[in-house]
Amino acid sequence: MKPLEVVDFGNGTGRHPMVFLPKGEVVIGGRDKELQDLFGELPRQRIALPHDLLMGIYPVTQALWGTLMGFNPSRCEGPNRPVEEIRWFDVVEFCNALSAREGLEPAYIIIDEAVTCDWNANGYRLPNEAEWVYAARGGEFHKYAGSDNIDEVAWYGESDPETKPVGLKRPNAFGLYDMSGNVWEVVWPWNESGLPNTLNSSTELVTRGGSVVYPESVARVQWKDFFRDGFFTGLRLCRSVHSPL
Repeated sequence: MKPLEVVDFGNGTGRHPMVFLPKGEVVIGGRDKELQDLFGELPRQRIALPHDLLMGIYPVTQALWGTLMGFNPSRCEGPNRPVEEIRWFDVVEFCNALSAREGLEPAYIIIDEAVTCDWNANGYRLPNEAEWVYAARGGEFHKYAGSDNIDEVAWYGESDPETKPVGLKRPNAFGLYDMSGNVWEVVWPWNESGLPNTLNSSTELVTRGGSVVYPESVARVQWKDFFRDGFFTGLRLCRSVHSPL
């Protein structure tokens, strides 16, 4: 399966090209029961995605983040490097701000410390876990996003870690870069009860993909970890698509 269309929504103040992905099915969760228990990869389940998607080709860059937010939290500075050291509420405010700038319906409703996602909105949001795994797989079944050889697709395992500009390694079959390695990507969690609509301050958020500081085992598509503000953590944009572009 190949991406159908690349849409560049950049306007000279931070580019964020996206790939159109047709809806499909994906299995999340590891195969090995011992690893499932050890690394929190339960439950293993097959999920049908209800919407076509637009998915960011790259993690959000510091150039785009700074344009919208007016500050750069990253420890490794560079306009084409992924933004990192992010905080959860800054993430949802960033997505809503980008939606507002482009006349789209915001995906997030924020009331005090509760964040509700409207999955039918056409604005920017985080991918949920199933969407992220579907995108990282690229219609294939490699250990990492785009290859079984991690050096082809990921920055990882550095003892003196520093993030790299996006898009320098090989993309996966959907044309998506850096889904393994470079920075963790925070995603909306999927649990045994399904996909929650609302997260609050006590919800354990999820990250995927590994980072430049972690070993290759952590960059596996199926590996999941849990969100900590900062620590080489960034994000990738997603949008639900309900009609032809």
